[in-house]
Amino acid sequence: MKPKEDIHLRDYIRVILKRKATVLTVFVVLIGTVTIGSFKMKPVFRATAQILIETETPNIVNIKEVLAVNTSNTDYYQTQYEILKSKSLALRVIETLNLKDSIEFNPEKKKSLSASSQKPSENSMPTNKEVNDLINSYLGKLEIAPIRNSRLVNISFEGHDPELITRIVNTHSKLYIEENLERKLNASREALGWINNRIKETKTNLEGSEGALQRYREGNNLVSINFEERNNIIIQKLNDLNSALTAAKTKRIEIENLYNELRRLSGDSRKIESLPAVVNNNLIQQLKTRYVQLTGEYSDLSQKFGSEHPRIVRLKSEISEVKDKIAQEIKNIAGSIEVEYKVSKAKEESIARALEDQKQTALRLNQKEIQYNVLNRDVETNRTLYQSLLTRAKETSVTEELKVSNIMIVDQARVPDRPVKPRKTLNILLAVITGLTLGIGLAFFFEYLDNTIKTPEEVEKYLNLPTLGVIPHYKKK
Repeated sequence: MKPKEDIHLRDYIRVILKRKATVLTVFVVLIGTVTIGSFKMKPVFRATAQILIETETPNIVNIKEVLAVNTSNTDYYQTQYEILKSKSLALRVIETLNLKDSIEFNPEKKKSLSASSQKPSENSMPTNKEVNDLINSYLGKLEIAPIRNSRLVNISFEGHDPELITRIVNTHSKLYIEENLERKLNASREALGWINNRIKETKTNLEGSEGALQRYREGNNLVSINFEERNNIIIQKLNDLNSALTAAKTKRIEIENLYNELRRLSGDSRKIESLPAVVNNNLIQQLKTRYVQLTGEYSDLSQKFGSEHPRIVRLKSEISEVKDKIAQEIKNIAGSIEVEYKVSKAKEESIARALEDQKQTALRLNQKEIQYNVLNRDVETNRTLYQSLLTRAKETSVTEELKVSNIMIVDQARVPDRPVKPRKTLNILLAVITGLTLGIGLAFFFEYLDNTIKTPEEVEKYLNLPTLGVIPHYKKK
């Protein structure tokens, strides 16, 4: 078996020297092609403008609800980047600068195109395909590059005419800011129109609620009423009537008990005389004292004189008269108790009726107050809403007049003084590296494909046989 041989650096050098024609050919052709192409390539310039997108709109007036912009998250900035690359904005720039007639976007135009031809033309209208091609060509040369960890954005445009691309970048930035401001102003106008319609509706509602409240006050005699004061008066009357009713009821119960006791003892005069109302009566006490005196005197004299004695007869008559007076007075007391009972009962009933009437008055007043408060709250709500809408309309009008944007141009694009493409030195250097790499690679590839034997060393190397001699080859003369 043929032993495996080690490959040394001189073997690679031998292959490169053997195939040097291939390496040099590829190297020269590639460098020549790249060099000629780089020098013949039309230079490409890049113009860049820088804008600042603030996180929120400056608060000139308090109209956040109308023009508020939620810029606290990345969605807002991503949206703005997409707007910067939008076809509508690109079309506005194309129409503003009349780029359809520029050499940059229409190479068939002659370079001698006058400045007047770059103004908007009304003679010919581009087709949809031409417009789409213009927009795609425009967006292909536009680059939007947000600066990381900042609110700055670079707007770049590449082209062959440095002055034209500078105007394009600056116009793109300017129209973007104007478009952003127009959206806010349109939102402000729409909000103002909506507010004005709401003001008309609210004014009508306010007038209607005020009229309903006034009619209710006139219909219920509430023109000059103070519900709080009236309620305080009613509450005081209710308290007084409750106290009076309690006192009248207590007195009626006391008299009713005495009256019932009199009626129960109406057949027993002795028990009637033991009633407190009878015992505590001054006249009865005097009459009883007189009765005791007369009976005592009668007892003493009846032992001395006969029953027919004039003094005895007179004493009997006086005793009988005193007894009759006592009986009559007891009867009078009973009658007065009955009368007092009926009066106290009538008084209690009268106070109870007055209390019930006062309660009904309080209930009616409460119902009126409830309805009044409902109507009054409706008026206050409509009035507050009306005043709020008026204030909002004034704020929105001021905001509409103040053309303030949260986007500004930090650096306008300046006319570039050197192209960014082609980078000739870099291209040639890359061509050198690529040519050498490709040429050496092809040399080794061709060497790999070559299976012929050309030298005595290769005979011994590949056939493992000794070399006997070499037969030269001569060209015929």
